[in-house]
Amino acid sequence: MKVLLVHPPVCDPTMPYVATPLLAACLEREGVEVRLLDANLEALDWLLSPARMAALEARVRHRFSRLDRVGELSHPQQLAWLSLYDGLSAAAALRGPGGLDEAKAILRGQRGDQFYDPERYGWAADSVDSALRLASASCSPLSMDLRSYRTPFSFLDAQEIRSDASEEKDPFHDWFAGPLCERVERERTDLVGISVVFPGQLQPAWSMAWVLRSRFPGLRLVVGGPALTQRMAHLPPETALRLLAPFDCAVLFEGEEALADIVRQASKGRMPSGVIRGQPVRDLAGLPFPSFDRLPLARYLSPEPVLPYDASRGCYWGRCAFCHYGPVEAGTAAYRERPAEVIADHMERLGRLGARIVYLSHDTLSPSLGSRLAGLLSERQSTIRWASDLRPEPALSADWCARVARGGALAYSLGIESGSPRILKLMDKGTTVDNASRAVRNLAAAGIAAEAMVFLDFPTETAAEAEETLRFLEGHHDALSLFMCGTFGLTTGSRVAGCPAQYGLRSVFRVAGDEFRTALFYEENRAAKTARQREAVDTRLEEVSSRWRLRTYPWAGSLSTAHTLLWVERFGPGIFRGRGPLPPRADALPDVRPRHSPERLADRAFALEAEAWHKLIHEKRTVGRQAWKSVVAELSAKRAKGNRSQ
Repeated sequence: MKVLLVHPPVCDPTMPYVATPLLAACLEREGVEVRLLDANLEALDWLLSPARMAALEARVRHRFSRLDRVGELSHPQQLAWLSLYDGLSAAAALRGPGGLDEAKAILRGQRGDQFYDPERYGWAADSVDSALRLASASCSPLSMDLRSYRTPFSFLDAQEIRSDASEEKDPFHDWFAGPLCERVERERTDLVGISVVFPGQLQPAWSMAWVLRSRFPGLRLVVGGPALTQRMAHLPPETALRLLAPFDCAVLFEGEEALADIVRQASKGRMPSGVIRGQPVRDLAGLPFPSFDRLPLARYLSPEPVLPYDASRGCYWGRCAFCHYGPVEAGTAAYRERPAEVIADHMERLGRLGARIVYLSHDTLSPSLGSRLAGLLSERQSTIRWASDLRPEPALSADWCARVARGGALAYSLGIESGSPRILKLMDKGTTVDNASRAVRNLAAAGIAAEAMVFLDFPTETAAEAEETLRFLEGHHDALSLFMCGTFGLTTGSRVAGCPAQYGLRSVFRVAGDEFRTALFYEENRAAKTARQREAVDTRLEEVSSRWRLRTYPWAGSLSTAHTLLWVERFGPGIFRGRGPLPPRADALPDVRPRHSPERLADRAFALEAEAWHKLIHEKRTVGRQAWKSVVAELSAKRAKGNRSQ
């Protein structure tokens, strides 16, 4: 068997992910011939080429010129017009000396120290973001960035998935049909395994699979990964089979043993089909060193390799009410660790591949493992720097922080979640605000970058409790290197979803038309915040955020990314509290004279669109293309009648 393991678009192109290199090493240990393909890196590199951008701009310009000639735009046409106009704005922003090739060269460290120059770095990162906006507009209504990939009806049913995989709607289609298929044919591949780690990879993985299935009907196609598991684990069997249309089978949960068994059976002519439930690896000591050397490390958009490594799996606390994370059916996986000696050995091997910084990519690091690992690295006089995620608990004492700092600790992201004692208790977080405060200050005193992860709008959270979280961030400005503030989202396998009444929720519901269960909604017994209070909280968050140089993932100024770690290693933990990567630049104006006003059109279209989706979800409780068209027509008629009466 010749196996190709693929990491699909679209996610962070600044560093590889650990899944496919580890799966490759497990298969190679059994004598399987394996190739690795980071399609996220290679397809994005292909997309972010001047020639491709020129072709996409021409497509956007042609469609815009035709649509702009329409005198009275319908609501769908307004949305399309705005998307195309935004694409032309992005294209205008890309013009200038060097263009995308220069931006990629800066991000790869090929222009001296320009990667560490805030203005040049900001220009390069903004250029990549602008290119993705242009690509999105060319396949409108697609919205794609390095965090997500979605259309209004993404993944609702098999028909929408197949439609979004078409050449007109998929900016990667020509790469899938060209370079990818050429490689599969050239290497005489027997089986392709696609690893879906992040939600933004779901549709591209299916689009890729449809192209491969059309070109190579006999090719075995397998899909797996954490994002896939969370999407499929709760689907009825018949629904799961409809979702898997282009694939032979899917592996849910941990995949090392299951994939090896699939390859063994396929080599004997007995290719498994349907949903296969993988089993957790109980002894992580037996896992091999990931095959990162099989990847083109110099091509990632980073001046040097920053490599991930899974030192542990699962969460040793495992009780947070909001959490459903990773390849498990509910909550988090049982906690397991690799031996500290194995981790230290593997980190030094990563160093020999050029990685001075290693990111321990897992749910959380136990303080005891962190202490043992730091001790070993210190004894060996290792120069490896490393980062990870931590729970902010009493074990993070001043002595512990000093010990791990001596062992190379560079940055830790802390799951602080909230600054409200009541909300922390309701979450069953198992920590306190005082614990979090001491952890932040102890890490900062030891010279380790302390990053805070918090979120607002946990059920029943009041405006005053949201303010407690914001005051925590503000009050620790002198010690926090960075923070990320998100919004609560309900997930199927969490305790909140399973026991909603305990958290002040009147109901938890799905909507008709969402065949593949892409979203879960809820209603509170009573609103904890008024609309005016929500606006005030948003304003306060903007005020607090302005005191740091924050950027969106995966750029320097976002949590635990390769670029952030490199900037911290170069300049120190305080780099993002003052000088640092500049905020995104102002949009360039497109070189067109539009018939319509983009500002007035945006005000009308986005307000109606928000109203339509609120009505669909919370009143009609149904979604889908036809339902949306019906509601939009109803609201548009009502708005037109109101305008006439005025």
